[in-house]
Amino acid sequence: MRALKIFLLQISLLIIGSSMTLLEASVQAYVTNHGSDSVSVINTQTNMVVTTIPLIFGSQPYGIAITPSGQYAYVANYGLGTVSVISTATNMVVGSPIPVGTHPYSIAVTPDGSQVWVGNLGTQDIRIIDTATNTVMFAPIPLFDTPYGIVFSPDGAKAYVALNGSGTVAIIDTQARTVIGLPIPVGSQPISLAITPDGAKIYVANFNDNTVTVISTVSETPIDTIGVGGEPYSVTITPDGAQVFVTNLADSNVTVIDVATDTPVGIPIPVGSQPDNLGIFPDGSEAYVLNGADGTLSVIDVATRTVVGSPIPVESDPVFIAFPTQPQIEPPTLLQGKQKKDIFLTQTERYNVITWSPPQSGATPVVYNIYRDAALTSLAGSVGANGALKFIDHDRKAHVIYTYYIVAVDKFGNSSLASSIQVP
Repeated sequence: MRALKIFLLQISLLIIGSSMTLLEASVQAYVTNHGSDSVSVINTQTNMVVTTIPLIFGSQPYGIAITPSGQYAYVANYGLGTVSVISTATNMVVGSPIPVGTHPYSIAVTPDGSQVWVGNLGTQDIRIIDTATNTVMFAPIPLFDTPYGIVFSPDGAKAYVALNGSGTVAIIDTQARTVIGLPIPVGSQPISLAITPDGAKIYVANFNDNTVTVISTVSETPIDTIGVGGEPYSVTITPDGAQVFVTNLADSNVTVIDVATDTPVGIPIPVGSQPDNLGIFPDGSEAYVLNGADGTLSVIDVATRTVVGSPIPVESDPVFIAFPTQPQIEPPTLLQGKQKKDIFLTQTERYNVITWSPPQSGATPVVYNIYRDAALTSLAGSVGANGALKFIDHDRKAHVIYTYYIVAVDKFGNSSLASSIQVP
């Protein structure tokens, strides 16, 4: 899988030429180092730290979340009661720290990117930051318990918060900003939670029970309890929604759960000492495990569920990791086509000329593939996204209708739906 990622990177570099800064930013991982008041930035192609971003002394950072646009990372500074904002373009802190409550720990960005929710262990509430102004908006949402994890439903209508002290999950209406219904009972000391991409199930790591609770978001009740390793600290779901990765702090390993059956698969994966949190690369190929006691990261190949390469050294007590999200690739727009001809002495060549415009939203294409059939099996050619968006198909016949299907491809190799056009 690493070879595939490097191959895609090389192809992207050939296509986009000097656009190195954007590409590098897209494959960086951001790790908060609680013990050294810093954030390590890792190039996931080389698995090396490319820079370390210093935070204010005493920050003791915990949670980190990146906006859907991938432009900014928000860091919860547990020790100072603030949130720092990092530009992923420059890997520098921008603006002044944003005051929130006491001991901010968990942090999450709403699906639309307009708000950052911060869970404060000291004041036992949630503060909401407006990402347009980077200021706290609205009154705090009181919880009367310690919020150790926050996730949103895919539509952003609800937030689910793990309440460590009471062993429950609270449900918050994000528009009204109020707790609704009764808390959902889970295990002892829930410390992390994750929601499937379709929003159907929530998985909760119960630190003191050595279990993971499965919640149905339809009934908003627990539907299963899964035994895992000692002191499960975090749960992370693969982008395809098929697997849950659970870090077991006491056992220094990772349990993998099959979402379809809600049962562990294979044997636990040994990693470094006291793994706390884990992040999965946006294309779902690899999982990055933070080994808190070692000051390192272990990389797991998701397909084979094995550790690959050597541990990546970071700084003291790495605790949370975040990747820029991978926006969906949209199809090309404004397709036009016509048949032309060149005459040379007694010979005539007819050729079709197709032009198009890039998609107006979503991921940035690096190449466009042009096909002759709706099944996308007969490739006519490819056009790089950095040049003229035009394809010429030579040696065509008069009075024949040709149909072309154009697909946009992003730097991860993801393809859009096809846009089609007929010529002449």
